[in-house]
Amino acid sequence: MTYLTIIYQLSPNGIFNLSNLEWLDISKNKITEIGSGIDQLTKLTTLDLSNNDIQELPDEICRLENLLALDLRGNLKLMDNEILEDYLNSKKILSYYFR
Repeated sequence: MTYLTIIYQLSPNGIFNLSNLEWLDISKNKITEIGSGIDQLTKLTTLDLSNNDIQELPDEICRLENLLALDLRGNLKLMDNEILEDYLNSKKILSYYFR
């Protein structure tokens, strides 16, 4: 499996064992947090977290070496994360959407 769209409310922690996943869309799921196991998705290139209730991203998201696109739009409670900001500035993410 390389592409997964979650279309119902689900905690993303249950998908971290899908190590071959390349595209993950968990938008519009009322998710409040992303578990620290996100770094187990080593082949992930696209991560859509838009329109949730995420307040903070785990530092482990910086270990996603293949990530090319990250969508954080619509997470109005998302706090500024200095580690994430440094990561995004140092990495060539092709698409980064925030607010």
